[in-house]
Amino acid sequence: MNIQAEYERLQSLASTKEGWKQVETAWYLACNHEEREGSWYKKSASAGDKVEGFAIDPVTKKSCCGTTYDHHWAHRKLYAELCTSEKDTSRIEIDDRIIDGWRGTILDFQVPCIFIANCRFFHEPDFLKEIERSILEQKLGLPLSSVFLEKLLH
Repeated sequence: MNIQAEYERLQSLASTKEGWKQVETAWYLACNHEEREGSWYKKSASAGDKVEGFAIDPVTKKSCCGTTYDHHWAHRKLYAELCTSEKDTSRIEIDDRIIDGWRGTILDFQVPCIFIANCRFFHEPDFLKEIERSILEQKLGLPLSSVFLEKLLH
């Protein structure tokens, strides 16, 4: 499977109004949301059992996928690994730089989609591009964050 081709297919689908609605609906349903009066709301505090936790360190580009029952496991696992390998870096600094997200398969894509969330993306779009480029290069999944952000801002 060519991950770049799948990513281009995702972007192409999301570029149309109908296609975007399919992507948005599939992702929100996978993440335990429901639609009410045109807006999406979480059903519970959990992201649900259709997505797993995901974490990535923008400095080392290391990442970790978690489980569907503990979405924070990926962050804790990556944090422990980085603390072990970077003994001279403060634990607070390591924890602060880890970016969390979710990973799950939607629609008929052959590769899971990854949505990462960080308020820096609004002010540093190049930072988001760098993270998503790393996700694609490592063949971890199809980045969804820039697709959602583009729709949100336009």
